[in-house]
Amino acid sequence: MKNLSRTQARFKRITIIGVGVIGGSLGLAIKKHFRSVHIVGVDKRQVLKKALKRGAIDDSTTDLRLAISGADLVFLATPVSVILKVMPKVAAFSSARTLVTDVGSVKRSIMRSASKLFPNGNFIGGHPMAGVELSGVDAAHPLLFENAVYVLSPMKSNLPGSVQRFADFLKELGSRVVVLDSKTHDEVASAVSHLPQLTAVALTNVAGLEHRSSRRHLRLAAGGFRDLTRVASSRPEIWKDILAFNSDEIDK
Repeated sequence: MKNLSRTQARFKRITIIGVGVIGGSLGLAIKKHFRSVHIVGVDKRQVLKKALKRGAIDDSTTDLRLAISGADLVFLATPVSVILKVMPKVAAFSSARTLVTDVGSVKRSIMRSASKLFPNGNFIGGHPMAGVELSGVDAAHPLLFENAVYVLSPMKSNLPGSVQRFADFLKELGSRVVVLDSKTHDEVASAVSHLPQLTAVALTNVAGLEHRSSRRHLRLAAGGFRDLTRVASSRPEIWKDILAFNSDEIDK
């Protein structure tokens, strides 16, 4: 795919709040396909330093208002609880022309807040189904979204054409865009993502903690066990939010 020029890019200035594995991968993917797009990262100083070194962002700041000023597109790439916490400030600092989106693994709680905070309809819920068990910008990869499903949950008040415009942008990053309402997303994600995570953690605990001969169990574990438990090493703070905000669907 050809790199598009600055005038051809759908978004010229992009802000990524939370430059971890997903936010960092977004930055790397965007820079790969749109070299002239200017990306500003918001995170802790030590994280931003790594993101700059990796080329995932062009500028960094810890000042949210400054980061959002002039942005065409803002990604909220943090755990769900942090997204909900920062959304009011993002809404206050964003202009009506700034498109705001998130990458949260649970959509209903985020979309409920968005419907109140973004009356201009400039918020589109998002969830790239491309997570990995690794964390941090060091684990970010520009091809993370290639052929990965990227779910979009629109608002009823979205401006005409805005969802398609954003979907086209994600497709240019290699993603396969699927549009789902937030309730359907959370129902499906509970079965194909959240429940498998709990299963992987439970299996790891059984083999590694509960059996007296746990060392033997783990020494004999081969490819099948590794495939089933790979995601168990994901950051627990992320899953704490996911399980809390989608507990009703997971419990079904």
